[in-house]
Amino acid sequence: MCHRVIRQLFVIPASLGASLCWAVPYDTPLPESDYSVVPSVRVEEEENRNPALPESGLSVIAAATSTAQLEQLRDTGKQQAAEAAYKLALQFVNNNNKGTAIELIREAAFLQPDNARYIHLASRLAFELKDYPATETYLFRLLAIYRSQATPDALKEITLFDELVTLYVAWGQKDAARSALMKGLVIKKATFGEDHPYIIDDIYRLAELELNAGNVGESKRQLERAFALLENSSAAIDDRDVATAFHNIGELYRVSGQWTDAERAYLKALTFWNKAPMMNQQEIQTTARRLAQTRAMQSASVTDTPLSTGQGRKMLTVEPRQPAELPEKM
Repeated sequence: MCHRVIRQLFVIPASLGASLCWAVPYDTPLPESDYSVVPSVRVEEEENRNPALPESGLSVIAAATSTAQLEQLRDTGKQQAAEAAYKLALQFVNNNNKGTAIELIREAAFLQPDNARYIHLASRLAFELKDYPATETYLFRLLAIYRSQATPDALKEITLFDELVTLYVAWGQKDAARSALMKGLVIKKATFGEDHPYIIDDIYRLAELELNAGNVGESKRQLERAFALLENSSAAIDDRDVATAFHNIGELYRVSGQWTDAERAYLKALTFWNKAPMMNQQEIQTTARRLAQTRAMQSASVTDTPLSTGQGRKMLTVEPRQPAELPEKM
């Protein structure tokens, strides 16, 4: 079985700076062991989560005599009110009225603060509305919910730390992004192994963060780790994922002025793109163009001086594919 490692190809633009999107699409549904924060669009309404309100709700309350009965009715009422607010929020999201949707989902989260579905949607909406402090609060709340479960799920924690990195990059909190990335890497290594291909994504994310922080030497060290892991891994990795990874490594080398290393990475990427040339025409053109630019810089004898952060970058997303299929938890 192939391990899906890399989700997108990037080339690096002047206008973008350090702000790269590393997460899965916003409209990806939340599976039992996954979590996503990035925008945007329609969310399908979930049906039949709770029983309908009793036809004679007031008469049921009037008939209750004990404290236990009243407390049970009160709890049931909260659950029903929260679910109603949640479903209304989904409808307003689908109608592109996210201002009203966020108010409704806040209500649901207030009534049921331990419901991961409600906190999840609240974090997604807060992120899209650029309320980054609220997004952080909701993500930390999700982390607490996941860790309080009888059987903690490492995959949920891993994807949650990925979303924290995405948040902090968008927020401009570079130190916090690096910290979240390192914490996620610890869990990934413990779950999948020290050199599993699944961690390649994080290694060159870390290289990007180090490069943007001006730590060129550390950035190169991380890139060499990723390069060696791709070349020597015994795991079966999809060719498109390998090609995308080598292209991205080449991009980071290029913007740090390391032309020889960039050329080496681009050539590796082209080797894997060309295994299916008809499917990968656009990607082949992109990588080949970057390789030609790199060789032109070498021919001009340009000194290996790092470019300023973000110089010459341009984002390119490849055609969406299925999310990574992770190995079963040990």
